[in-house]
Amino acid sequence: MRKATFEDMPLLVEMGKRFMGRAEIPVLPEQDAAEETLRGLIERGVIFMTDVGAIGGAIVNPWYSKTWKIAVTWFWWSDDGNGARLLRAFERWGIENGADQITMTGRRDEMAHRVLSRMGYEATETAYGKVV
Repeated sequence: MRKATFEDMPLLVEMGKRFMGRAEIPVLPEQDAAEETLRGLIERGVIFMTDVGAIGGAIVNPWYSKTWKIAVTWFWWSDDGNGARLLRAFERWGIENGADQITMTGRRDEMAHRVLSRMGYEATETAYGKVV
């Protein structure tokens, strides 16, 4: 596992396309939009990756606090069983960079739920979506 660099962006986009296809997300990433997001995370956040998995995110302040910091994941997937290892790396990075909380959203996935529960996470809200 390692931190992603700009040279990793094409691989990250391809991994994202595979994940999104399997997760039945109704739109695939547009190359330029995906690269812009990845570039921003590499410059101002973090992306940890393996050959077949990645987690990326940044630290933000919620709208209600200038002092509380949340390390928010923007994506997290793993095809090699290293999901928990990727998340632990993201947690360490968040703590080292002053995060008070780690937050993520995700697809309904029983495996991810088990991993997150074992790691001390609990569901804090439900997100709803509608394709129009």
